[in-house]
Amino acid sequence: GITTAALYGRILDDTGAPLPDATVVVLHEPTGVSSGVFSRADGRYNIAGLRTGGPYEIRVSYIGYRTVVRQDILLTMGQSLRADFRLDRDLIEAGEITVTAHRDEVLSASNTGTETHVSAVEIARLPSIARSIQDYTRLAPEAASKAGGQSIAGKNNRLNNFQVDGAVLNDAFGLTGEGLPTGQVDAQPISLDAIEEFQVQVAPFDVRSGGFAGGLINAVTRSGTNRFRGSVYWFGRNESLVGDLDGDEFGDFTDYQLGFRLGGPVARNRAFFFVNGELRRRTSPSSAGPADSDQPIRFGAGSADLQRIVDIARDRYGYDAGGFDPFSQDTRNEKIFARLDVNLTPGHRLTLRHNLVNGDLDDGLRRGRTLFTLTSNQFKRDNVTQSSVVQLNSSFSRSLANEARISYSRVRDRRSPLSASFPQVQIDLEEPGGAFLGEVRLGVERFSQANTLDQDTFEFTNDLHLFRADHTITIGTHNEFVSFDNLFIQDYYGAYEFDSIEAFEQGTPARYLLSRSSVPGVEQPRAAWDYVQLGFYAQDSWKVSPRLSLNFGLRADVPILPDEPLANDRFARQFAGHRTDRTPGGQVLWSPRFGFNVDAGGDRGTQIRGGAGVFAGLPPAVWLSNAYSNSGVDFTRIDLATFRDQDVPAFVADPFAQPLPLGADLSAPQTSEVNVIDPAFRLPRVFRTNLALDRRLPLDLVGTVEVLLARNLDDVRFRNLNIGDAGRPTGETPDGRPDYGGRKVSGDFTNVILLENTDRGRQFNLTLRLRKGQNTPFLPGLFGSVAYVFQDAEDINSGRSSRAISNWQYNETDDPNGETTATSDFEVRHRVLASGSWK
Repeated sequence: GITTAALYGRILDDTGAPLPDATVVVLHEPTGVSSGVFSRADGRYNIAGLRTGGPYEIRVSYIGYRTVVRQDILLTMGQSLRADFRLDRDLIEAGEITVTAHRDEVLSASNTGTETHVSAVEIARLPSIARSIQDYTRLAPEAASKAGGQSIAGKNNRLNNFQVDGAVLNDAFGLTGEGLPTGQVDAQPISLDAIEEFQVQVAPFDVRSGGFAGGLINAVTRSGTNRFRGSVYWFGRNESLVGDLDGDEFGDFTDYQLGFRLGGPVARNRAFFFVNGELRRRTSPSSAGPADSDQPIRFGAGSADLQRIVDIARDRYGYDAGGFDPFSQDTRNEKIFARLDVNLTPGHRLTLRHNLVNGDLDDGLRRGRTLFTLTSNQFKRDNVTQSSVVQLNSSFSRSLANEARISYSRVRDRRSPLSASFPQVQIDLEEPGGAFLGEVRLGVERFSQANTLDQDTFEFTNDLHLFRADHTITIGTHNEFVSFDNLFIQDYYGAYEFDSIEAFEQGTPARYLLSRSSVPGVEQPRAAWDYVQLGFYAQDSWKVSPRLSLNFGLRADVPILPDEPLANDRFARQFAGHRTDRTPGGQVLWSPRFGFNVDAGGDRGTQIRGGAGVFAGLPPAVWLSNAYSNSGVDFTRIDLATFRDQDVPAFVADPFAQPLPLGADLSAPQTSEVNVIDPAFRLPRVFRTNLALDRRLPLDLVGTVEVLLARNLDDVRFRNLNIGDAGRPTGETPDGRPDYGGRKVSGDFTNVILLENTDRGRQFNLTLRLRKGQNTPFLPGLFGSVAYVFQDAEDINSGRSSRAISNWQYNETDDPNGETTATSDFEVRHRVLASGSWK
């Protein structure tokens, strides 16, 4: 399985003839748990569903032959290790033969695609500033921090998939740059001390790996053994470990993590437990203040202007706008993890585990040279993430094994304003001569006045393995059932902009924004909808010979959107062929894959590996949710400004009595933005092919040269239908740029953003890498890696925002509606990576 390991091989006698019914027993030494099978008629055997790690002992016996024992075998997740045995006739009862094995996950017959394995030793010994998963996934040469997240192979970080014990643990909605469910409170979704090892997969040609068009980060957690083992740890840092900024010392801060872990037996050789608890506390200082402060970054206006704004808010409007003194924002989270492993019978192992993260952080204060928010603009982000997994690994016979898994994850995100309900107020400040000083904000932040998100995900996965001669046939299914409930009403209390402090005092704004429900009887409309993805796959892993391995697989994913957004008939009449209540779904997305591994010299000293395949994954659900939140009939959105020669109402401090323009009717059609999805929209898909050469070098080094090519099959594209000729240019400017004529298709709507597909875009990665593994004969205490990556990535739209309008509006191109590819925001042209440890 993708979270377990497997052994296979062939038992021969001293003449080279197969030995049927030979006994093969695999012992996991730390737990005393053994798994056994009899070899089949052709001498072959398979043992699936083994725990990662080890060491393992393999004992092969047959009546009349000397027993052979192979020890110190270590297995990595997803590995299928070949272990052949030749038994000699026991004519003089010479006893058993013991052989010590050495692991090399690179020079392995099961290694075909592009992936990096991070072991428990690397997690324990390599440094990490934040003790985050991202610090270790960056050990993969193809993974790099770019554009606010961790891009893999030049693709959008929102297209990655993060799994723990085979269960998805993503931010399925897609609001965070790292794609993790706890990202909004700057927390890790699981303690690093609960992780045993993980992989970063870019092009795994095993069809069981799915749900991504970027990369797959696949982790397995620790478990107990027959020995009680535990650890108490503390990690911390403060301003003493941070350099100065232009001669100014960094402000005081603290960041520490405190935790423990404990594992051991519940019943020796049968049941084992592991628990982990951790808390993190971070206090971060501000580094900006008024113009007359001693902070390293100074706002354009002084404390006298800021105090005057605070006084006006209190004396004229009865509101505490907060202060402007230096502040520290706090981050707090707690994690609890528990796992239980039970060996029900020699062929059946049950795993139960639960993970809980509870976190919050202070947010909303933005202070710099041109923007200064008072403390009333602050809010708190709250997140509670829970994930439970039940997994059963079964071996029914020498020819049949199964892996079944059920999981449920629950994510709750909230924004809680830290001040009394009040409209957001923005005041622009200028010098007497008209020079811009900056803007000051107070009141409840406009995007946090009504903002919650609930995510629930159920998963069911089952993989059936059939062992026939030198073939391992896998037939499986992976299904996800996701529910979203998103409340997001910007400007629910209203938002005002003033041209000066005097205008704020007089209550004469230059701009006014408000959102109100247009749904009768519903005060706060929510985007509540479900997403279903059904997946089915089959593959044949063919061990043609000890020197050649082939893998053929086919995967079919079926995305379904059972819920429809609200219908906007006025929109449908003006934009023929498009409807707000029509969604895609039901298309079958085929993902064929092929991988190979060739032992060029017959001694596993040089191997050639590669393959080709299609990879598909769910886009950030927020891109789909835009259609449920912006149908044009759910909200009345008011945006009035004097610079448009519009009448702006006087300021009203009561957030629940905000003014409506004269004659406004909430039930009547309003001018608003509309987001729609192309009914033919398909999940993001990419075709990838790789070719690599791995070579054992002197001093126990392994060198790799690898080329990875990718082309987008179904990438995302955002197009505005309300400009030009239904989103198409009406002509061309004299310098050759597209001209949309400066007109709208309909004056009833602002922007009409269509989410659709494009097949434009590509990624190229060339990797040169030199590795030294752990516990090799030469300097066994030393391991490390040095790599260089050249990358070239292009796309039409990099999709860096959660909002459709932002993805269209801020796309760096000569034509945001066009099909011109350009360098992707996620490209890292050159990357050099080195890591190592010596003990």
